[in-house]
Amino acid sequence: MWVAFLAVLFLIIGCVRDPYADVSTTHEIQFRSDESFSPRAWKVPAGTVITFEAENSAARDFEFTVLTANLEMPLNPSDARCIWFTTPIPAQQTIQFSFTAPEMPGEYDVVVDTSQAASLDWIGKLVVYSPKVLKR
Repeated sequence: MWVAFLAVLFLIIGCVRDPYADVSTTHEIQFRSDESFSPRAWKVPAGTVITFEAENSAARDFEFTVLTANLEMPLNPSDARCIWFTTPIPAQQTIQFSFTAPEMPGEYDVVVDTSQAASLDWIGKLVVYSPKVLKR
């Protein structure tokens, strides 16, 4: 009986995905011609330089803006204090950009068009993990 229980337990544990498996300092983002983007979340270690390669196949410009607070779109000039990082992603181009991730672990909204009204279609997540958690 115990052998069967342990076998099932090890099988379940073996199927659980490591939440830290995709934490990286290099990531990609693609903007498609239908103006959608993927992926929608990026896992990064806190306080480290993160490098992105952004491919924009759309006919319009986008941006990559990391916010430190939940804000309503479109952004107002007074919201600038809540922008951790921002860079334009020109239409029909592939670019690279880097920035230092926030020191505070947590989930940060990434908005790809701050001039649009609030919509989940325009928001992704930067998930910041503590280096202490990653060194297990």
